[in-house]
Amino acid sequence: MKKIEENFCGYIRVEDDTYTYNVSDNIVTLLPAQSDVQKRYDSLYHIESQNTKTSEYLLGEDGNTMIAILRKGKFFTNPIGTGVAIRFATPIIIKASGNAQEFFNMLTEDWCKFHAITFCGGNINALYTPDIAIE
Repeated sequence: MKKIEENFCGYIRVEDDTYTYNVSDNIVTLLPAQSDVQKRYDSLYHIESQNTKTSEYLLGEDGNTMIAILRKGKFFTNPIGTGVAIRFATPIIIKASGNAQEFFNMLTEDWCKFHAITFCGGNINALYTPDIAIE
């Protein structure tokens, strides 16, 4: 099992918007990846209006490596709307390892199914979703 770095960054999608992200000590900071100012504020509005009662895996990339970040809590934004930084804490980060990037690019379905996830002390059965591990 390969250890994921404490700090890393890349691109991630939340619904139809693309964001750059930075992970530092399991705190994820998102910034809209649009160059137009109005589109950045539109992205902020979309994420503030999103239903955050249910948890979700946000899928993205770290360079050429696919990554899934679990969002269980709400998004934190600037309450007066003067900044576009969005933050949330994550209990699980799943990062692909290996050299199968070209294979995953040819898949007909999104990368949202897990074959197995290794944790210290054992594996989660491939028939269960990773949410069960949290419980």
